[in-house]
Amino acid sequence: MKKYLVFAAAVIVLAGCAKEKPAPTPGTDEGKDLLLSINPKIAEMTKATATSFEEGDKIGLDVLVDGESDVFLVNAPLTYKGTSFSAENLNWYKDTEKTSVLTAYYPYSESGRPASVTVPADQSAGAASSDILGAVLSGAKPSESAVSMTFKHLLSKVEIRIDNQTSEAVSALTIGGLVLEGNLDFTALSSAATGSAAATVTPRKVSDNLYEILIPAQTASLTASLTLGDGTVLENQQSLSTTLVSGKKQEWTIEVTEHSISITVNGDIEDWETGADILFPTEKNYAYKTVTLSNGQTWMAEPLRYVPEGKAVSTDPNDGNGVWFPYKVVDGVAVPLTDKASIEKLGYLYDAATIFGTAIDISNVTSFEGAQGICPDGWHIPTKAEWTGFCGYAQSATLSDGSKAEEILVETAPIYNADYKGGCVTNAQAAGWNPVLSGCVISGKYNVLIVSTGEQSVGSLKMNYFAGSTGHTGSKGTSVQFWALMSSFSTSYTEGRLHVSFNNATNGVQVRCIKDGWTAK
Repeated sequence: MKKYLVFAAAVIVLAGCAKEKPAPTPGTDEGKDLLLSINPKIAEMTKATATSFEEGDKIGLDVLVDGESDVFLVNAPLTYKGTSFSAENLNWYKDTEKTSVLTAYYPYSESGRPASVTVPADQSAGAASSDILGAVLSGAKPSESAVSMTFKHLLSKVEIRIDNQTSEAVSALTIGGLVLEGNLDFTALSSAATGSAAATVTPRKVSDNLYEILIPAQTASLTASLTLGDGTVLENQQSLSTTLVSGKKQEWTIEVTEHSISITVNGDIEDWETGADILFPTEKNYAYKTVTLSNGQTWMAEPLRYVPEGKAVSTDPNDGNGVWFPYKVVDGVAVPLTDKASIEKLGYLYDAATIFGTAIDISNVTSFEGAQGICPDGWHIPTKAEWTGFCGYAQSATLSDGSKAEEILVETAPIYNADYKGGCVTNAQAAGWNPVLSGCVISGKYNVLIVSTGEQSVGSLKMNYFAGSTGHTGSKGTSVQFWALMSSFSTSYTEGRLHVSFNNATNGVQVRCIKDGWTAK
């Protein structure tokens, strides 16, 4: 089954510019030309219209030196060249003690930062022109080191999920009551709808049951019109009032029955999450958030909850089924969780045969290095090297010839903690990786160990593995295992240690996919 990446992360790597300056005075720091550069910093909200910035994309940059009336840089264009935005032969101002305010925006316009926006009423082909982002940094000083800026959206995003309870497919959807025009404020990084002329918007169709709209922030009284495949047109009878916030997304659900539709707002307004949505075109239409870390790895930021074709999810970990529901522990007993909310949070648990789509034994266990498995196209099950690059430590192993492999230590790993000699759960949380503790199936049983008093994550499942694709056969060459990420909680590791260890192929474990193309530096 084909699986698709449908939205994408704004992984921003920028190098900057400044006004052209006279030649530096030799031998003086004052006369030294310093390149203005802006380091990678992943925005809290994802770029809306592409998998990343693309070759030739441009941003505009202003630099205002504190205490000076003249703007040092005005709408300087920086062009994306595959790894960074840059401009040639332009440098910081000379006085390295003066601070400044940097303001950047995307997409670039020769006339400067736009003061207003009008989004298209027909967004069926997307709204690239409305993918407006901005970043502001105060207190910046000239330096040989790069400066970090975080880009955020000025508009609001709406995700519309269709709960279709009819036998007919949805052929068309429009949303009424939205104002298309809005003012833009690149200081506050916000938008505000202007006027009251409400329009009807045709959303972009992401999948059969998922649509999206980009729109200025506003309070709206919504209507909806939906057409089914047989030509039936359904309209909601009562409008829904809601407030859309700059840089935030709101999820709506439209419930469709044979005779009517109704709109509801799902939960709180949220930030546009870091990274992408990965969509599997199944009947569940699950989407996944992703995150790009400081070492360049892009990960699925949620547990996998995909059911492969021909599989049914089981509540009995002893049946050898290969994909099991998550669970909780009540009075020492594992209780399977089959509700949607639990599945979305904890994902399913998979054995290696299900992950890779074939039986696993001693003859083939080492042949799945970097395999796609049940990940979407362009993603794969993490290797030992990728897990080590993430957490910073892989334990030693006794090889089939009886020799001992060395431990692997990567102190620059994104979640590394020197005291833990590896990663820790709290560092993974801070990085946006979302280390959900889903437990595991071992020897045909849900593992019921719980994080105890005195440790963080009290009440969470203590024994956790995250699947890997690098096989291991052990000292006698007879074990069927994979290198995986493992959690450890103890009085020494109260925050939860994460390191690379062995996991039996028959265990049921959480799956996190990693995007293709990462290379250890």
